[in-house]
Amino acid sequence: MPLQVSLPSETNTRRGVSTSDGTVVYLAADGGADVAAQVLESDRVRIQTVIHDSGDSHEFSYHLGNGYVPVQAADGTYWAYRFDDDGQINLYGIGAAWARDATGANVETRYEIRGNELVQVVSPNASAAYPIVADPTWEWYNAAYGAGFSKRETRDLANLGGIAGLCSSLWKWPALGAACGIAGFQWWTQAGLAVNANGCVFIAAVPAPLAVRWLSGNCR
Repeated sequence: MPLQVSLPSETNTRRGVSTSDGTVVYLAADGGADVAAQVLESDRVRIQTVIHDSGDSHEFSYHLGNGYVPVQAADGTYWAYRFDDDGQINLYGIGAAWARDATGANVETRYEIRGNELVQVVSPNASAAYPIVADPTWEWYNAAYGAGFSKRETRDLANLGGIAGLCSSLWKWPALGAACGIAGFQWWTQAGLAVNANGCVFIAAVPAPLAVRWLSGNCR
């Protein structure tokens, strides 16, 4: 099931206008930011937000639909994930946050996760020239290399006495073991959170060092 991303509610836009390249532009109704949504090759989706004035909103919340949840991997990258009916993970990568002003200069920006929303926060300095364009891009990934652990296995991972014990327990999955040196703390933390929720953890090394609660009928 594809990811559904709602346009930022902060933009106060009116009906979209299609352009020749397939981009749909949503113009601001009464001031505020314009939004341009474009489907790119390889199932990528770009959503550009144009901030016209310092008085406009500089935070834009993207609500995820179809059961997807935003998450930050141990390497700092951001992803949207869900599990299908067979317990397989579906992933969308979220391009690094960026924003540029009217001169092409980079503007400080970052993502935050608030519940089921990915929020892009744009923080221009006093010399930034408006309009400012911010652009998260969403890209589908076919699969992740990783493993889903049962409740007992998840409990064992969380109770191994720390990160070293967790990493040494992953010898059956060489790629996981190799990535554990980078991601071990996040994986160990997520295993503990899953135990507290009477759930399971899924750990992946590819395409990102990621650990999330495993939402599957196979979580027993």
